[in-house]
Amino acid sequence: MSNSSDNAAGNEDSALNAVEVCVARLREMIADGELGAGFPLRQADLADRLGMSRTPIREAIVVLQSEGLATVERNRGASVINPTPEQLILLYDVRLMLEPAAAGLAAVKCNQSDVDRLRLVHDQMQDCAPWDFYRLNREFHLAVYTLADNPVLYEYIRSLRYRSDPYVRRLVGGGGSAAAHEDHAELLDALAAGDAAAAEANTRDHLMHTVTTVTGLLRPRDTDR
Repeated sequence: MSNSSDNAAGNEDSALNAVEVCVARLREMIADGELGAGFPLRQADLADRLGMSRTPIREAIVVLQSEGLATVERNRGASVINPTPEQLILLYDVRLMLEPAAAGLAAVKCNQSDVDRLRLVHDQMQDCAPWDFYRLNREFHLAVYTLADNPVLYEYIRSLRYRSDPYVRRLVGGGGSAAAHEDHAELLDALAAGDAAAAEANTRDHLMHTVTTVTGLLRPRDTDR
């Protein structure tokens, strides 16, 4: 009896792990633009692409839908979200409330070895290709928010970034600007000094720059209406 129970538990754990792996892979594919806005999430195609069965794919799509990364429409199936620029601004409104707070907590709780690891990522961003910059930029900021040591706050931020970053990148284009590199360097200095107020202010200003840029891109559309 115990062997049967152990086998059943093992199979259940394997199934859960497969779903988690699938969710993580699909998140990255969406964030990196490999699965673009409106891309149809067909189970058979994704199963072939990821080398997995349809069952974890189906369950992963449900998770992505709950995270706001996918939508499901009757008679059309699931697809990657395609937010409007106006919706992106709303996402940034929430990010502006959460990310500065997380950066401030990180400044209080991090140590020098944490900052040194972040500097390595920052150094990689200096002369990398635009595609690599966005991946490293996401890695850098999420690593900062991990240091806040608040898993609930981190999960909200991670979800918001995955829902907004790929589409802002599509609107704005290009790679890392000199201003972005300077912002990152200043944030690292604030973290190293344990200066929560400076880390919060830096993160708020960094996000506001993107909001201003996206808002500027929206103005011509508003004028045409």
